[in-house]
Amino acid sequence: MSYVFDSIDFQNYLLEKSTKFRVDGLSIWFNSIPLPVDLFDKLFDDSSQHFKLYLDHVVAAVILGSAIEHDFAPDLSLKEFPSNQRVDDHRDQLQAALEREIRESFRLYDDFVSDTSDYLGIEDYQIHVPALMQALSHQGKKYSRIYCPAEIKDKIKASFPDILKDFAKSNGDMFGNVIADQLKIYRSGFNDAFASIFSRLLDFKICECSGVLSSRPKITLIGNTSTDDIEITKKFIYERTSDGSLWEPYFDGEYKVKLNPAHPYSKKLPEYNESTKFFYEFLVKISEYEAQLDDHKDLKSIESMRSIVSRNLWIESDS
Repeated sequence: MSYVFDSIDFQNYLLEKSTKFRVDGLSIWFNSIPLPVDLFDKLFDDSSQHFKLYLDHVVAAVILGSAIEHDFAPDLSLKEFPSNQRVDDHRDQLQAALEREIRESFRLYDDFVSDTSDYLGIEDYQIHVPALMQALSHQGKKYSRIYCPAEIKDKIKASFPDILKDFAKSNGDMFGNVIADQLKIYRSGFNDAFASIFSRLLDFKICECSGVLSSRPKITLIGNTSTDDIEITKKFIYERTSDGSLWEPYFDGEYKVKLNPAHPYSKKLPEYNESTKFFYEFLVKISEYEAQLDDHKDLKSIESMRSIVSRNLWIESDS
């Protein structure tokens, strides 16, 4: 199956590749843990940020492990990391060891980072010791339990084979804590769900959607429009909504409408043309009305209407 790197295709990928995931209404279940679709979409939308943080952890582990092997940090062991306490206790020694290791084998690490960031679709990633120190300070499970895709592990095995004694050996659940910290969500079972989703996201990116990640631009609807229609088409922005609904009001100096590409019904919306412009004109007017409401009761009523319509359209799209 051919995929594109978006939330809907990633969801389809999960359902196809693992029986641990299922969709029910507006929740994506991992075993017995329900994740709201909005939370799932946020995790995906922030994938570039998570990939960079993941690379910080991988690079930090590889460089620290090599520094220890080269006796630059004899008091440390990679199996103890990440650890906030160990970083606090050995900060100067640790920073000096990382800097020396990078300086003496810069070309080797530069090549590794270049290849690995290409796998993850990250542009302009640079090795920064403060970022590595921050990664090593994470308090949670150790690097022996980080998930490492085969493509990246092969790169490590080729250049830094000794690291694998204490890196990516089992479980693959370490990064769930990191994701939870990033999202500031601490609920029972969510760490395991985050870890499993992120591990599959790494596989999805590397194996199914190679190439550079770029932020989806804010775009206007394009169609065969006349000059009179230009003002209408400029009023639409294609971007995830704050509450997961199909549309919501948006104001950037003028009243506009935000359409949610993560909502499955968005793929069914008609292209703007003479016969469909009434639909878009209606969305503009109803969004302007909502944005200008002052009465709290009226505002809650129309927000509820928008949420119910969006939910029903979501369910119909999945059926």
